[in-house]
Amino acid sequence: MNQKLLLVSGAILALVISLVPFNTTLVPEWQLRVVNETGVPYAGKGVRQFCYSYTLGVSPCHDSNDFMRETDASGYVVFPERKIHASLLSRILRTIYNFVMIIADGSFGESVYVDATGPNGYERLEYLHGRPAPEIFVLPSTR
Repeated sequence: MNQKLLLVSGAILALVISLVPFNTTLVPEWQLRVVNETGVPYAGKGVRQFCYSYTLGVSPCHDSNDFMRETDASGYVVFPERKIHASLLSRILRTIYNFVMIIADGSFGESVYVDATGPNGYERLEYLHGRPAPEIFVLPSTR
């Protein structure tokens, strides 16, 4: 009887622990300077941050109101750290679901980037998870 009680107690404890949400960082705070190809900063330039975990099906960037920012007078813009807040059970179930759905949309993993429109059109700068965030975003003024 003691073994059965211990097994049931352990299963209940594991279930409770799997329901506790925790944070993981998708992208750290990201400060970058937006400049042209000669290093002249763009002041007042609108820059948008996009981040999405295809594995979990969540977007901490678009779940907030600050995914679009303007550069300051020196061309700098700062985006806050973006975290995913979910329980272990939710992460497991979402991963399984998105793995099964990979046939429909073909996406898995994470995508993080900033984008802006310069004098010569749309440009995009990607962040690669586990690497330092790029610090300079060049929007060419000539082609």
